[in-house]
Amino acid sequence: MGIIRFLLALSVLIVHSSPIAGIEIVPGRIAVQSFYIISGFYITLIFTEKYSITSRPFFLFYSNRILRLYPLYALVIVMTVALSIIFGLWLGSYGKLQYYFDFYANNQASIYSLLAVAFSNISLIGQDWITFFNINESGNLYFLGLQTDLKLQELLLIPIAWTVSVELFFYAVSPFIVTKSKKIIILIIVLVLALRLAFYFMGISNGFTIYRFAPTELVWFLLGVLSYKLYHQKWLPDKRYGAWLMGVVILSLFMYKFLPIDWIVYSLLVICTPAIFYRISHHPVDRYIGELTYPLYISHLFFMMIVLANRFPKPVGPGIPLFFMTFMFSILIYHFFLKPVERLRASRISRSEKRNYTTSPKIVSS
Repeated sequence: MGIIRFLLALSVLIVHSSPIAGIEIVPGRIAVQSFYIISGFYITLIFTEKYSITSRPFFLFYSNRILRLYPLYALVIVMTVALSIIFGLWLGSYGKLQYYFDFYANNQASIYSLLAVAFSNISLIGQDWITFFNINESGNLYFLGLQTDLKLQELLLIPIAWTVSVELFFYAVSPFIVTKSKKIIILIIVLVLALRLAFYFMGISNGFTIYRFAPTELVWFLLGVLSYKLYHQKWLPDKRYGAWLMGVVILSLFMYKFLPIDWIVYSLLVICTPAIFYRISHHPVDRYIGELTYPLYISHLFFMMIVLANRFPKPVGPGIPLFFMTFMFSILIYHFFLKPVERLRASRISRSEKRNYTTSPKIVSS
């Protein structure tokens, strides 16, 4: 699934910049929700086939998920703060930090609310919820309701990180869900759809609003969980067809511009993801490209700050230079930063598996 995940991340980059050589893929919303489907499948797979056989499945799962997401996120936060300071000293405007300075200058009572938002930036916790809040004249955070008018979005140092925060919600609940039966998964999907329908009748029907609310977005993750269950019950295509199905999914992404029907993309991912994964996941090229997905996704808005600087050359739009810079960064960061972290994550699982094996009661034949 590495190539498909990379194309979804590239879709988001294009949405935030410009088409690359005239190429567009899918809208950002489709890309993110497709990520959630793939994530649901993958998390079910690794918890069922890897973490559940360790001596401390819950601890290892949660801590390894944090190690997967947070180190690179923290690095990009540090890079963003450093670049904002450089911009301030060089250009007089402190980049992402300038929003904090302006907010405080207009309302000095907001200092504690700004610190709370800053904590969310540092910890990655609650960034999806920040988009539903504002700061009042008394300097206090208050809930705006589930709506589309973003008031504090610019205070997020990595504005797209709220999607990662939504993913953290999925990780938090997944060990309690992925081990359940197919019928239970379908029941939870129905309940989440009922919640979305209730919001619709309450007037909360805008897609972007629901898109930022983790409990309603859980439906996409659950579809990925269901995909895993259905595949292992022989309800979905076999892995023998994985290469062909990958071509079909990739074609659907590039054809979306001409046939913008959301359910086609979602349905293909639910049906095809298991076969593609089990057929292609061990291919070195697909694995390598997949490893570049998260760095490309989480860092591209940092490089966008550079590309959008007035003096930066962009004769054919920001898309091409943004992709080139982010792609090169992703390659370097994978080899010199992420690979050591991945080795650490793998070694923790391996040690736990060995410990579980040595402490398991031996079966004595009678």
